[in-house]
Amino acid sequence: MNGAHANPGQRMLNEFEYEIQRLREENSSLRYQKELRERDFESVMFENNTLYGKLENLENVFIGSAIQRDGLSSSHSNKLSQDYTTSTLMLENTELKKKITRLEEEKLELKQALLI
Repeated sequence: MNGAHANPGQRMLNEFEYEIQRLREENSSLRYQKELRERDFESVMFENNTLYGKLENLENVFIGSAIQRDGLSSSHSNKLSQDYTTSTLMLENTELKKKITRLEEEKLELKQALLI
């Protein structure tokens, strides 16, 4: 008799274990999806901030000052503008380094041509 009662109990236990494993896998998948969404959100927010900085910069160029928008404090706006300016300067710096390298190579070639 114990065997007959143990069998349904064992079956139920196996079903619970299967369901627990399935829920763990689903939970893991949901956590992974959440992490991806959070990364996407951060990426979009960074792009949004960059675009706000560009917009503010263009407003400064064309109308002399940035338009104050709801939801953006001036310190946040200044940070965005500063980030954009820093990014722009870094790009210009990289381009100047490339030009310097090219000019140094040309100078070396000219020196070699004059020595021959």
